[in-house]
Amino acid sequence: MDEIRISKKRFAIGLLLTLLAAAAGLSLALARRTAPDQAVGQPVAADAAAVTPDGDEQASQAALAGAQAFFTLDYQAGQAAWAERLCAVSSAAGCSMHRDVILPALWSGLETGQTITTAEVSAEEKVAQQTGPLGNVPMQVWRLNISLSAPWPVQNQPLTRFPALALVVRENGEWKFERFLSEEEAGAIQEKANQP
Repeated sequence: MDEIRISKKRFAIGLLLTLLAAAAGLSLALARRTAPDQAVGQPVAADAAAVTPDGDEQASQAALAGAQAFFTLDYQAGQAAWAERLCAVSSAAGCSMHRDVILPALWSGLETGQTITTAEVSAEEKVAQQTGPLGNVPMQVWRLNISLSAPWPVQNQPLTRFPALALVVRENGEWKFERFLSEEEAGAIQEKANQP
């Protein structure tokens, strides 16, 4: 019988992807549980601040704040301090997903690599805007440019400059960072936003 060999790196990446998928499912379940009851297809009055240029400014600032909090890291301060800083600018679902799944999955590699980074983040453009299907929550996707003071040891390629797509949602009247998206996820949101 042949033995199947899987490198530690591939195993870790597979585990991280599995954890991210589980976190996304958990955040959707939490959103469904906490979303107000509303009949499917019932029209909703748009939140004026969510669709104005000022709303765009507030949404882009939420995306910038989330990316800044995520990528600015000092392993000496500890994982709890990192989570607290990120949760301060995140939606409830985003906070839960980062605090309980994503940060713990990344932490050992960041701590072992004695990671200390600062981040400069700029917004390039709003990629998509739509109202989410659960609880009619306004959401926007922003393309960001990230510049790190040093690469993270958990990166496949040691990059200090790279683009990212950030999802922000309007929660309790404020725009909040939710999470980073893949190009495919952002494309699906954009496609849904363009449908009548």
